[in-house]
Amino acid sequence: EIDSAITWAKGLNLNTYTDLIFGLPLDTRGSFVKLLDRTVGRGFDDVGVKELILADGIEMNRKNFRKKYDIKTKYRILGTHYAKHNGTFLAEHEEVVVSSNSFTYEDFLECRYMSFMFYSVFNLNFQKWFFHFARDLGIYPTKFFSSFFKPDQDDNLPERYIRFLDDLKDAIESELYDTRDEMVDSTKKIFEANGNDVGESSRINFNFGGRLKYLEKEWVKPVLLYHLDKIMKGNLSSEDRDLASLLIDLSERERVDLKNISEKKPLFISFDVINWKLNKFKEPLHNLKMPEKLIKFSTSKSQTLMIEGFHKRYASYSDMDYYQQAMEQIRPRRFLLHNLSYI
Repeated sequence: EIDSAITWAKGLNLNTYTDLIFGLPLDTRGSFVKLLDRTVGRGFDDVGVKELILADGIEMNRKNFRKKYDIKTKYRILGTHYAKHNGTFLAEHEEVVVSSNSFTYEDFLECRYMSFMFYSVFNLNFQKWFFHFARDLGIYPTKFFSSFFKPDQDDNLPERYIRFLDDLKDAIESELYDTRDEMVDSTKKIFEANGNDVGESSRINFNFGGRLKYLEKEWVKPVLLYHLDKIMKGNLSSEDRDLASLLIDLSERERVDLKNISEKKPLFISFDVINWKLNKFKEPLHNLKMPEKLIKFSTSKSQTLMIEGFHKRYASYSDMDYYQQAMEQIRPRRFLLHNLSYI
């Protein structure tokens, strides 16, 4: 039924989305990773990964259910939803399942990293071309993402890449509190330190995804090719490496430069990537060989007007705030990408 629905959507040029929850009873890291890879293989345009949240009234929040599956939880603040009302500090929060009798806290963290990367790639379009090509080579996203987050520390890797991983790790682990009281006390201190106002939002996927897409460009290409070489263990042909490099360049040029919107320089390519995408990346790119053509990167009139209006309003913002606002304000989000066509 899912395959049929995706085929139907493809025929109407509609995107398809799904959300998967990690932490349900009997979930293991291995079973969830297989589910993620199978879902990508079906051709969904966006695969979201969520953590299991316990809420009042649901069966999994009953004491006997928690005991049966040895469910352990931690607490995190919900965005910037906290304030004082009539002298009482209130903080909206989530109770997140972080371990059970079928997965460990380390498994939870691994899947939390997966959540971030799936959001970055499939929702924010970070290097989606490259990761679908890696799948053609037998490297499913979860395998690549696992390698991405666990580089060999003895290798000479870009300092900013390692700093990014460290910052993300700190953010993911520091947002979780062992008890609700600890979470409330910490949030209250932030609120009072800001003069009875909220602090920075803790939306890790959104914030770090924007940073990865817009502010970390200098190390992305060498790091992605490093992991591709590493996973392929010397079996990566020079042709495939060149094609992977070209697809990374394609993603860079496809992204609109919001601060200087203009048509990008065309790119020579000898594989039909446009139809590859239209067909949900189901057919290997090697099967779509064509005479070399130029890809043109353009923007529509309405797209240009929206981006120019956005830039006029937010040009004075810091880079991080600027791009976060862009992801929030510019809709539909495909307006953040150039339109592709062959010359």
